[in-house]
Amino acid sequence: MKIFKTCFANLALLWSFLVSITLAEKTLLSSKFGEQCNGIYSKSESGGTLNPAIYINWTQPWDVENEIEVLIFRWKDIKQIGKAKENGERVYLCDYDAAYTDHLCEPEQIGFYIWNATSAKTVNSQIVSSYPTNIVYDINHSGYYCIWTHSLKDKHYQALVDWQNAYGNLPASQYPRLPLSGGITIAYSVILALWMFFRFQYKNSIVPVQRALLIVFVFSCITQALTSIILDTKNLRDRTGFTWISEFIVSVIFSLEKVIDFILLLIFSWGYTSYSPKITERLMKQHSLPLVILFLSLFSVKFFGISIQSIHLGLWYGVFLTIAVSSSLVLLYQVLMDFPSTLQAMMERQFVSLHINYKVLRISAAITMVLNTAFCLVAFAFCASTNHSSSSKIWKFRWFFMDGWMDALHLIFLSLLAFLWRPSPKNLELDPHGLNYPDFDPRLEEELHLIQEDINLT
Repeated sequence: MKIFKTCFANLALLWSFLVSITLAEKTLLSSKFGEQCNGIYSKSESGGTLNPAIYINWTQPWDVENEIEVLIFRWKDIKQIGKAKENGERVYLCDYDAAYTDHLCEPEQIGFYIWNATSAKTVNSQIVSSYPTNIVYDINHSGYYCIWTHSLKDKHYQALVDWQNAYGNLPASQYPRLPLSGGITIAYSVILALWMFFRFQYKNSIVPVQRALLIVFVFSCITQALTSIILDTKNLRDRTGFTWISEFIVSVIFSLEKVIDFILLLIFSWGYTSYSPKITERLMKQHSLPLVILFLSLFSVKFFGISIQSIHLGLWYGVFLTIAVSSSLVLLYQVLMDFPSTLQAMMERQFVSLHINYKVLRISAAITMVLNTAFCLVAFAFCASTNHSSSSKIWKFRWFFMDGWMDALHLIFLSLLAFLWRPSPKNLELDPHGLNYPDFDPRLEEELHLIQEDINLT
């Protein structure tokens, strides 16, 4: 279809833009960016063969007179770091005012972090001198950990931080995608197996809409299995060229699935239960632009969500998410506007089974419209949040509110279609052509009235 050719023609430019952003992400500790925070799982919670730890590897050049203080701690112990002034402001670094004016630390502590060594269980402080040694901080409990650094001599420094989880190389905020992707693949496999069982049982009366849905179910099952394999392979490898390609493939598959959902909704809202050239013509004339925008924006959302390891996704993610949800709301609104005439036409033609199915679809479209708006607001709030206190509480399930909920809605939508159009003894009632009725277009309301009048006269 021309719509997808247009989509893929723009993906190369968009992908290069996204890669440049993700490559520019601050993955190094330095004199300019002396703080990093991230979630990390313990071995007991996530399983795996590796020892979870935070590795800080110093890079050259290193000033021979430099001294760096490194403070590593679990955010849960943040209250044990620093002291509060009389006005409530918290001071974390001992300076002249903190020592002599506010008396929060001793004069010999000037230049060092202030923390309670007796109560802070997870805090580790080290001084790295002119002969830098790499730091290994072992993780015994899952949590949100931070690294604070500063130079005592106000010199330049740089270090590479590796957040090593026991299960492999996936970021901790992305790890739940791995088992969930396998679970969704199993769910699609069960739906497909049940569908094939009933299809074989009633194979002599299968109608076109059921053949089309079978293709969609097979596609979703294969793509989810492929996504699971790619995530597993990505987890076992370091970030390489394969990683970028796999993230690109996952993002394309994700976007394609969701666009197909909206195309199916649009086709059903027009009353079609078998393919007609009018479907392609109407899609291209009326809905090609929102569908293309939806595809590209969903690709961006997914690519950001699985490629950027930072707990804060930033403004660009929020922009693409807003565009994706806005275009989906436009399409859903058009779907809801087309359903009434279709339902009326079915009542006039006495398509009882189809009328019931379409009423359920209309209700589900309205619910989807509300859920899209709600999840977009929540995701945008998470995206805009740069507060470590809130990030420490949401890092394990942030992925679901970013884009995981879209996979959940896709699974629910296909399960609903599988139930409504399941093969049964009433197969022919699910397709007007199977009942030997002439082709009808619910948009042609006047012609339907004329036909009804002719029937009444006879």
